[in-house]
Amino acid sequence: MSLIDLKDRLDRLETDKLLDISKNYKQYGYDNETRNYVLSLLKDRGMPVEDLLLTGNFENKTYEHAVHLFDVFKRNSSIALFFYMVVLVFKLSIIVHFSLWESYPIILLIFYCSSVASYLVFLIKSFLNQSDLYKMTGDNYGTEGVIAYLLGGVAFYCITYFYFLKQMKEKMKLIK
Repeated sequence: MSLIDLKDRLDRLETDKLLDISKNYKQYGYDNETRNYVLSLLKDRGMPVEDLLLTGNFENKTYEHAVHLFDVFKRNSSIALFFYMVVLVFKLSIIVHFSLWESYPIILLIFYCSSVASYLVFLIKSFLNQSDLYKMTGDNYGTEGVIAYLLGGVAFYCITYFYFLKQMKEKMKLIK
């Protein structure tokens, strides 16, 4: 759809629909230029930006908070994945050279233990971010979810990382 067609379509919309677009433009996939056009239409219809701010129609704070949670989730999950890979490399090197475990320098053992601890910390942090986002969509990530997340997450994090990332992207579409 061309910009001119879009502007013509927007011109014909009712004020309530324009308010919805103004508030949720990111969710609908509109750019800032389109939003600015909608804001100018609303201003022409007697609703300046100040009124939109006062009535809560300027931005969707819930969605903005969800975007923040999703970004933090991605960061924490990526850090957990990094530490998971480090732990796997250590585990594989120990399995391949099992006799080396006793001869590993103490610094490597400390690094391994700190990598395991860091992985678990960031795994739990990413779970908490995911749980908060689920609450925003009305879903409850109850005790079963915690157990599945920790068991599946610890054992198969390479797989669950991508699964949960995809799942979270889908949940973002549900937030209003």
